[in-house]
Amino acid sequence: MEENNCIAICFPQGAGGHIAGRILASCNNVAWYDHRQNGKFPWDPYTLGSDYDFSPLHFNKRFAGAEGKGICKLTVPPVLDMARKQELLYNKDVISKWKESVRPNNLIYTLHANLDEAKDFFKPAKFLVIIPDNLDQLIDRWLKTTYYYYVDPKDKTYRYGDLYQKKADDYRLDIREVLKKDMIPQIENYKRHATEDDIVISQVSTLYDCDNFRKICRTFNLSFNLSAYEKTVGLAKRFSQT
Repeated sequence: MEENNCIAICFPQGAGGHIAGRILASCNNVAWYDHRQNGKFPWDPYTLGSDYDFSPLHFNKRFAGAEGKGICKLTVPPVLDMARKQELLYNKDVISKWKESVRPNNLIYTLHANLDEAKDFFKPAKFLVIIPDNLDQLIDRWLKTTYYYYVDPKDKTYRYGDLYQKKADDYRLDIREVLKKDMIPQIENYKRHATEDDIVISQVSTLYDCDNFRKICRTFNLSFNLSAYEKTVGLAKRFSQT
C-alpha cells in the first residue's frame, strides 16, 4: 500500500461510519475534528443544539475555531455525492491540501460515494469499507439516525426522512422498500470494488473488539491509544442504534 495519511471511510447511510471515524480518531496519529460541536475529543458526544434529532455519535468535518455556518478555512468541504447534492464542486486538490495540513497525522473522511469513484478521488488513501450483510438491520438503523439528517445543511426543514417518504408515496411503496432500491446497488458497488488492500467489515461493532482494532491499526500504521480507544468505544456502545 502506498504511504499516505488519509483514511476514507466508505459506508451506506445508517451503517455507522461516524462511529468508525470516532474510533479511528482515538489513535494518537489521527486528527480529530475538534470543533466545539463535535467535542474536544472523539469520546465527547456531538452537542446537538439545533440538530436535536442527530445521533450523539455524529460529527461534522470542522476543526476548533471554525465559526459560523457553511465552509470556512477550518472546515473540510463536502465532495463527490454530498457536494453534488449541494451544487458544489471541489476537485481532488482540496483533499490533497487537507492531507498536508494535518501531516504527520492522518485525515479521516466519511462518505457515501460509490467506492470506485471514491478511490479515484482520494488516492492515495487507506480505505475502511463497511459492507452490511443484514439489510433489514441497516434500514432499522437508518430510520433511527439518517432519517433525521438534512439533505442539504442549508435547509434544515428538509430531511432524508422527508425525501424518502416522498419517494415512497410516489412509488406507492413502503419506505423500507424504497431504501432497499437505493442501498442494494451501493452495497453491490462496494463488493465489486473492495480489494485486499482495504479493510472491509460488515458492521461497525467489529471495531469494539480491541484485538480486531489493533490489527487495523497495524495495517493502517496507526498509533493505538488504549485509554482513548476504551473511552470512545464506551461512547459508541452507549449511543449506537442496533
